[in-house]
Amino acid sequence: MLSTRLARDRGNRRRHRASGSTSTCGTRSPTAPAGTAPSSLPRSRAEAAELAALVTSGRLTHSLILLEDAWDAVVVERARKAMGTESGLLGGPLPALRTHDDTHGTAFLPTLAAWLDHYGDPKGTAQALDVHPNTLRYRLRRMTEVTPLDLSSPQTRLALRLQLNALHNHASRV
Repeated sequence: MLSTRLARDRGNRRRHRASGSTSTCGTRSPTAPAGTAPSSLPRSRAEAAELAALVTSGRLTHSLILLEDAWDAVVVERARKAMGTESGLLGGPLPALRTHDDTHGTAFLPTLAAWLDHYGDPKGTAQALDVHPNTLRYRLRRMTEVTPLDLSSPQTRLALRLQLNALHNHASRV
């Protein structure tokens, strides 16, 4: 964002000089884009740092990107950081499912992640997991036997997806 704004500012200064107009330091020219006031620079720098971290981590694939184009990745990254998985999960069904996976060799967490990623579509989820749809249904039913799991709640689905994302990113760093 910062690099994009700086590039736009350079172009605006060139146009401004070409028009023969003079400007004093600290004032915006009529062609300056909104949000380039000196007071917005700390926010712009922080946004650029967030985007650079996402590109460096591989969660964004573009090297030059606007915040407006990647706002969803930034929101998820901020939520992931707020989750604080280093100290453990906040609760809910994931700790029980994770323990069950570790103890019994099941694949409940990947199944749940795929189900959430495919909007609860059994056929798409089963294809992504490379299992039969009946196997998927069996796993989902077994999950509810291991721990209370209400997948009909949008808030629960969002919380689960954020926890799974944070858990996956934490595991990949360890």
